[in-house]
Amino acid sequence: MGILKDICQDIFSVKNKYVGDFKFKIVRILGLKLSKSLGYQTKGKNNKIYIIENSVRKELKKCIYGLRINIKGDNNEVIINTPYKFDNCSIIIEGNNSSIFISSDVDLRNTCFVSYNCSKIFIGQAVTINGANIYCASDNSCIKLGDDCMLSWGIHIISGDFHNITAPEGGEIINRGKFCKIGKHVWIGHDASICKNVRIADNSIIGAHAVVTKSFSEKNAVIAGNPAKIVKQGVEWHRERV
Repeated sequence: MGILKDICQDIFSVKNKYVGDFKFKIVRILGLKLSKSLGYQTKGKNNKIYIIENSVRKELKKCIYGLRINIKGDNNEVIINTPYKFDNCSIIIEGNNSSIFISSDVDLRNTCFVSYNCSKIFIGQAVTINGANIYCASDNSCIKLGDDCMLSWGIHIISGDFHNITAPEGGEIINRGKFCKIGKHVWIGHDASICKNVRIADNSIIGAHAVVTKSFSEKNAVIAGNPAKIVKQGVEWHRERV
């Protein structure tokens, strides 16, 4: 056991973004107990992480394979519904009074959720993501992703600009972000960016490399370009491959 202990310490001491999943696999193979700090870490007061299974909410007592959670602040909440699939995903909360809600039947890969003070992120049912950064970048802002959305890779969804822009001589903030709301059954192509204070209607398609800076209320539309505009209407999309 002494040799085994030394091997495990060497593995867990390596700091590399690819090592996290390997740690989980080693733990599974060896049947070891996983330390709380390996998969999730909270610093602050009254931070809660819940799993909802069969309509029963239980506080998380062990790590979730493929998901890292890091909370710094007070009175924050993460709620995850089963079943779920995570692969190289992260949840980061820095601040107070924020919440992240992930619905059931999601398949999330290479995705990072970041929230600051008094912000909310809601991920709908049966959402699939292949790679996205989802930032509540302004305090008191929210991001909502509706049911059955399909996201490609390299996507950014941001509810703010991270830094303030003010009127001359330290006047009023003029770039305040409040929300980013994406409807149900929306397909977002690779490397697209959805910016602050934007609403996307149900059944839309966001083209690859699109930069969406304003809201679109038209359903069943293809939105593309930089800045994005409607390029086609009256369409439907399906998950089946051509």
